[in-house]
Amino acid sequence: MSEGPPAAPPPPPRGLRIADVATFGVLLLAQAAGVFALVISTVALPMSIDDCAYQTCGDEKWIGYAQWLVLGSMAPAGLFSGLGLIQLARSRVGSWLALIGVIGQWSLIFGAWALAARAGPLTG
Repeated sequence: MSEGPPAAPPPPPRGLRIADVATFGVLLLAQAAGVFALVISTVALPMSIDDCAYQTCGDEKWIGYAQWLVLGSMAPAGLFSGLGLIQLARSRVGSWLALIGVIGQWSLIFGAWALAARAGPLTG
């Protein structure tokens, strides 16, 4: 007597499903905003504003490190968003995975800003 595959868990209630999909969408927008903010703040702004021509600045190597951190911040965002999409496709709660991705991405964003600030004007 063989048993078939295990039964799938019942789908979440409809209200929870709608809230989960909406939350997931908002968190994806937060990740897209993070990528946009990082590109603007570590690539475009440092190249358009040259305060270092008029005052003492830190080493430019920090900008390169910040740009690598920008690329690195996309990894947790993409990974956890993809896992969240898989969870949503399986009718499971998936917004918590996107939340983990947002927290990881924005942690790296603040790190990139801290590194980029080391290349700016020295005030101390």
